[in-house]
Amino acid sequence: MKKVKKYLLLVFSIAFVSFHCETVMAAYSLPTNTGLPTSSSGIKGILANLLSWLLSIFGIIAIIGFVVSGIQYFLATGDEKMMQTAKRNALYSILGVIVALSAYVVIKAIDTALRGSSGF
Repeated sequence: MKKVKKYLLLVFSIAFVSFHCETVMAAYSLPTNTGLPTSSSGIKGILANLLSWLLSIFGIIAIIGFVVSGIQYFLATGDEKMMQTAKRNALYSILGVIVALSAYVVIKAIDTALRGSSGF
């Protein structure tokens, strides 16, 4: 009998706390501009946000590489081998930026074509 009372007390306590939390949460409005996809966008929204994030990270890394290659070039001070290395790194960084921008344009073009709309 003692176990039943403890069990009932536990169940009613959980029910009371959950009801109280629900009424407290209803009193406060939750933020709607969190950047998370809504239930209407679903997996498409998640993939779009992930792709946007990955392209941003890729572009930032390429630009950082370009800055580092510029610093390498200035620090070469006449060393021909180091200058060639810096030039090669700058070329690869520029190609990285071009690839990131091209990927974004291609993805937007495919999205536009699949939606049947006329513009970006």
